[in-house]
Amino acid sequence: MENFLKHKLILVTIAIQLVALPVILFAVKQNQETRTQASASTTLSFSPISTSSAPYSINIGQEFPVDIVLTPNENLISLAKLEINYDPSRITLSETNPVVVNSIAFPQIVEGPVYTNGKIQLVVSIGFDRTRVIQTKTKV
Repeated sequence: MENFLKHKLILVTIAIQLVALPVILFAVKQNQETRTQASASTTLSFSPISTSSAPYSINIGQEFPVDIVLTPNENLISLAKLEINYDPSRITLSETNPVVVNSIAFPQIVEGPVYTNGKIQLVVSIGFDRTRVIQTKTKV
């Protein structure tokens, strides 16, 4: 009789597990509703804008300025790290001051500018005054 009760208890336990396992797996596989509050990403762009349908055109040998514009969207920007790649066979940097930083927006140059063949690297900052964080579209 004792063996019969043990076997019955084992069978009941197995039956409960066989019923419970699919229910648990079904509950776990249900899509979870996820909501994020991530703000739109910050973008860097060139101005004037050049596209294939509206290319920026100049004559060979003619100097041309290009602004780098930072659009923070909802982010607060205190530091910007720029790495600009260009084709040195098509573009020659001005010999006198090829990069001019907007010192009103970014009064502190943390690093650079560093010029290598086809690349300019620069890190700029608002400094220690956190009230000066960049919140609107700004020329770098």
